[in-house]
Amino acid sequence: MKKIALILIFILSTYAHAELNINPNKIMSKDTGETVLMRICKDKKVERVIELLQKGADPDAQDKKGNTALIIAVKNNRLENVKALLEAGARWDIVNYDKKTAYDIAKEIGNKEIIKLLEDYGAW
Repeated sequence: MKKIALILIFILSTYAHAELNINPNKIMSKDTGETVLMRICKDKKVERVIELLQKGADPDAQDKKGNTALIIAVKNNRLENVKALLEAGARWDIVNYDKKTAYDIAKEIGNKEIIKLLEDYGAW
């Protein structure tokens, strides 16, 4: 039993290490154009968002619908991810193919915390 537990720990740590070494600008889906950062921004994993940004992930890259990681984080109500992206210099004024910015989407959703945060970074 102890041997199995050690093997599982080894496998999991190897997998986690591989995840950390992924190209931060890698396209995860050719169909959608979604990057690693965009995919992570859907979840409550702000530490992974920060890590990818520190490794050079482009916060302003756009998928095939023109969405950025910031727009995706706003759409998913991920306040901490929005904050991390803005702190890394993500632009709130990029327009997607629906002609909406992250700020427009935040106002539509009605998340007052995200709206305020975007306004603190110059959104109007």
